[in-house]
Amino acid sequence: MKKIYMLISIFIFAFIFYLLVLFLPKNYTSTYIINNFEVSETYITDEKKYQIIISENNLEYPLIFLDKYNKSRKIVENITSIIKEDEKCLTIVINDKKYPVCYKNDILIDFRLLSKEMQENYQELISSKNDNIIDTYQNIKIYNYNNKKFYIWNYKGYEYLNEKENTTINLFDEDNYHNSLAYKNDRYILTPNYDQEYYFNSFLVIDNKNKELYNFDFENEISYSSYYLGEIKNEIFLVDKKNYMEYKLNINKNKLKIVGTEKKNGLIFTDKWENISLKKLANKEYTFLKKEKYNYQVIDEKLYLLIKKNRILISNYKIKDIIYINNHDVYYLVNDVLYLFNPNIGEVKLLESNEWNFNYENKIFIFD
Repeated sequence: MKKIYMLISIFIFAFIFYLLVLFLPKNYTSTYIINNFEVSETYITDEKKYQIIISENNLEYPLIFLDKYNKSRKIVENITSIIKEDEKCLTIVINDKKYPVCYKNDILIDFRLLSKEMQENYQELISSKNDNIIDTYQNIKIYNYNNKKFYIWNYKGYEYLNEKENTTINLFDEDNYHNSLAYKNDRYILTPNYDQEYYFNSFLVIDNKNKELYNFDFENEISYSSYYLGEIKNEIFLVDKKNYMEYKLNINKNKLKIVGTEKKNGLIFTDKWENISLKKLANKEYTFLKKEKYNYQVIDEKLYLLIKKNRILISNYKIKDIIYINNHDVYYLVNDVLYLFNPNIGEVKLLESNEWNFNYENKIFIFD
C-alpha cells in the first residue's frame, strides 16, 4: 500500500512539474518560416515583451509589443507584403491583429508617415486626429487630456490639468524659475521648500493618488547644489555636491537617511550596487541605470524607436526633447507643444504653452 501511495505521489509531483514547465513564462528565442519570411521571435519575461524580427532580402522588419506569455510560441500567424514605388510594408498578423512594419526610401518609419496612397491599406488602424483646442487654463492650450493628469510648473507651484478639473496648486510665496530639484516617481512629486534661501530641510509632497499635499520635514540641511541619482525599490537617492553627502529618501515612511559622506563611500547602482567616493559623485553627475521597455531616443532632432540595431522614425517633426517615457508611451516637445506617441494610436497633440519656448526642463510631470 505504501508503494502505491509513493507512486501516486511521484506521479502527482511529476505532473505538477510538467505543468509548471509548460505554462510558466520563460525567456526564449525561436526562429521559423512564415510565407517564405524568416521570423525570429523573442519573449522577455521580466518586461512581458515580445520582440519580432522579420528578415527578407537583407532587410530587417522589427516589431515589439507588450503582452502576456503565450505557451504555444510561434505567435506570428501570417505575413503579407505591400510595395508602392519607394515604400514597402510587411503586415504581420498576430492574434488576428495587424502590425505594419514599413520602409520608405530604405528608412524604417511608422506606417502613419507613409504616403496617403499607402496609408489607405491601413485605414482601420489609423486613429482620427483632433488638433482643435478643447480647453484653455492659465495660458495653457489643451488639445487632448488623453486620460492623463498633468502637473505644469508655474514658478510658485503647479497647474493641475485633468479631464475632471483644472486647478492651481500653490506652494510658495516667491517665484522659482528652474524647479531643478523637483522629483517625480509613479505616485509622488517632491518639491524642495524653495522659500528657504540657501539650504532646505523640507520637501512639499504631492500625492497624485489622492491629490493630497503635505510636508516631508527632516533635520539635515541640503544645499540646492544637489541632484538625484535615481530610485530603487521606492527609495530615492540624492547627492548634495556642496556638502559631499548622499541621502536615501523613503517617501512612504517619511524617512531620510545618510548613506555616504566625505569620509564614507556612497552608493551607485548600475546592474549591481557599488561603492563610490563622494568626491566622484560631486564632480560628475551620475544616474542609476534604468531600462525602459521601449527605447525611444532623439537623434539629430528626430524621434526614433530603437529595436536592436534598427531604428524606426516615428515623427516628422523637429523634436526639442523627450519629456517622459512610460512603457510604450513617449511624451515630447515640438517647439512649445507637448505630444504623445503610442504605437497603437500614433501621434497625439496634447498641450501648448508659450513658456516652453524658453523654459521646459523639469516643468512637466505626467501621471496615468
